[in-house]
Formats: sequence, C-alpha cells, structure tokens
Amino acid sequence: MSLDRRDYEGKRVLIIGRGNAGFETGNHIVGNAAYIHMTARSRIKLAYQTHYVGDVRAINNQMIDTYQLKSLDGQFELFTGAGTAYIAKDSKGNLFLSPMDKSFLDDVETSIFSFKYDTILRCTGFMFDFSIFNDSVRPRYSDAGQKKFPLIQPTYEVSGVPDMFIGGIATHSLDYKRSAGGFIHGYRYTARALNRHLEWKYEGVPWPSVSMLSTDLPNYMIKRINEASGPYQMFGVLADVALLRDNGTVVYLEEVPVQSLPAIHEMTGHKPGRMVIWDFEYGPDYSGPGEDVLREDRAIGDPFQGDNSNFLHPVLYYYISFPSSFKGLGKGKLPPPDLYHHIVEDFLTDWTQRTNHVIPVRRFFEAVFGADLRSFFAQTCFQLILTHGDNVPLFCQQHYLQGHSVSTGDETITFGPPELFLDAVLAH
Repeated sequence: MSLDRRDYEGKRVLIIGRGNAGFETGNHIVGNAAYIHMTARSRIKLAYQTHYVGDVRAINNQMIDTYQLKSLDGQFELFTGAGTAYIAKDSKGNLFLSPMDKSFLDDVETSIFSFKYDTILRCTGFMFDFSIFNDSVRPRYSDAGQKKFPLIQPTYEVSGVPDMFIGGIATHSLDYKRSAGGFIHGYRYTARALNRHLEWKYEGVPWPSVSMLSTDLPNYMIKRINEASGPYQMFGVLADVALLRDNGTVVYLEEVPVQSLPAIHEMTGHKPGRMVIWDFEYGPDYSGPGEDVLREDRAIGDPFQGDNSNFLHPVLYYYISFPSSFKGLGKGKLPPPDLYHHIVEDFLTDWTQRTNHVIPVRRFFEAVFGADLRSFFAQTCFQLILTHGDNVPLFCQQHYLQGHSVSTGDETITFGPPELFLDAVLAH
C-alpha cells in the first residue's frame, strides 16, 4: 500500500476495515482522493463509547465528519443482508464489489454494488503468524478477534502445548474487546504477571506478597486502589487478592490474573482460602456501540449508590471459598461473591475521601471479619484493656495483646494475654 498522497489524487477509493488502521489511512488521503468509502462487517465502534482502546479513537474519526457533515465520503456495512462479497473488475478497469448471491445485483443501480472504484485498500489489522511453529507445537486459533490470536490458558500457557507460554500482545485473546491487553500500556502488566508465574512454576519462588494484620488491610487496600496502575489499565483482568488466614493475618498479592483465581495455588504458590479481591470495572450498561456515555445522569456521587456507578471504579468481592471454575459465566464476569462493595465512582479517580470512600470500605471489612476494625490511640487501647478485659476492639488485641510490641522510649514492652497486661503496666 502506497503512503504517497499523490498516488490517490482524484481517485475513487474503497477502504475495507473500519478500525483505527482504516480511519488513519482515510484521514491520510482524504485531501487527495475524489471520494472515499469505508466498509466492514459491522457498525463503527467508537472507543469512547465501548471503553475499548482498540476501537476507533476520537482523534481518528475525521472520516465520520466528512460523511455526516459534508456528504463527501461514505460509510456502509458491507455484509449486512448481502452475505459474502468479493472484489471484481469490469472491462473498463473499474473495481467493484460483487455479492456471492447474484440476486443482489437485480437492484445494482441503487445498491452498494453499483459503486466503482479506482483503488481498494485492505486495512483489516494484523494476524498472528502461526507459520513459525512446527506442527507438533503449533498453537490453535483463538475465537477472539477472528482468529487473530493463539489459544492460551489464564496462565498464558498455550492450550494443548505444555510448557510453552505466550507473552505480550499475543495474550490479548484473554481480554479481546474487553481490556487493554493488546496494547503496551496493558500487556506490560500481563508480561510481569507471566514472569511471576514462571518464577513459581519453574523456580519455586512464590508470587511476591505482603503480610499484614487484618486491621491494617482496609487502609492498605485504599492505598493500592489509589496508586495501582496495573488493575486500572487492565480493568476486569488483573486484580489484587487478599488471602485471609485464620490467625488474623493477611497475605496480599498484587495484580493476579482474575481468570486464574480458581487455581490460585498453581498460579502463585500461595494456599487458597477465604479471600477478598478487588478490580476496576465500568457500570454494566455504560459501554457499547451507540451508548450515550455523555448523558446528563451519567455520574453517581452518593456512596450508598456505588453499585450504580458508571465510570471506572473499584469493586471489592469477598469469597469464603472461590469457585473452582468460571463455567457458565460471561467473559469478564466474576462468580457471585458472598459479599461485595462498589466504591462510588470519583471524577478525579481519587478514592481517599473519608465519608465517601474510606469508611464504607472499613464497614465492608467489618462485615467480612465480623469485628470492629477502627484504629485507636495507645492510651485508649490501654484504658479499654484495663476496663473491658477480653472484650476490646480487634485493633487493640492485635497491636497490644497478641505479642506485638510498643515502645516506652528507652525499651520495648511486649504484652501477652490480657491477664499479664496489668502486671506489665504496674512493673513499668
């Protein structure tokens, strides 16, 4: 395909493909061609409506303006009702589209098949090169993207070919048309996830984790929600996972592929159990071709209506036991949790407001743990321990009664069971 605009001077051009490649090509030659028609199997999908970065970006849609506002160029769906078509040439050298079903030519003077072109350009995107593989290890096609990608498992291992893994853009079959895995700002995070999995699978190094007390989890998670770029870019695909242990501690894993959670031990090397996961999600009815994403009632500000949020926002899920598979669920759908919480969307994507964000998250975890998770100053904890015995908030138990330490300035006191606490205070 020539990129020299002069080659299209005064030419009638048909572009097959209406993704970013097709629109970028049309924009490049629109000032030279006599007219440009663009066609594809389905309607135009605009990225700001679908929230999929692979659909047509606003910067590339000049050809829509020349169609809708100036009637200079045209857009049509080639295969709607006409079945398959092919390119033909008449005796005068004109190129045109011809349907396989010749009955469509009965009304040729008023149909798309009456248009004649000097040049037809195919802008249908890339295809993964399967020819580089020997037959014994050649991946199968994925159904995603008209067989653009190899078929792989949530662990990025090629289906049917053990110990062969795919990284980078070719992993986009796992989130095609749903997230950003086909683009550098997305697959840089899936590549890191693949590396972490390989370290566990072949080197015995578990997925990096942070251990903490359960009372520290709400604030730590709020911090991650406001700083983590992986779950934000790979929304609905990568999630942080907090594994809740029976001894009151938490093992926190970052950016685990959601689809691998039924086999989390095989993926990460960490034992499964009760877990809280969070990811970023759009509202269920806010994305899609033709959606009015700029309507006046698009935003929700009430923290009690967080589950009605439309724009990208954090969602927390609690599972007593994570299901063994995603069978029967739609793509990008998580299994029904035991508890869940939508943090209300925020115009600045800043989820640090005390009443709208922080306290509702703490209340969610209080429901998960069945305990008061408020933090207290040391003096308050000491008073509660002296006056209430065992019936003290979990924070005071974990930080002052379960072997943790508090500094007195020149030495460290370690408190054990409540009955020893008073003796320790009197001794100092």
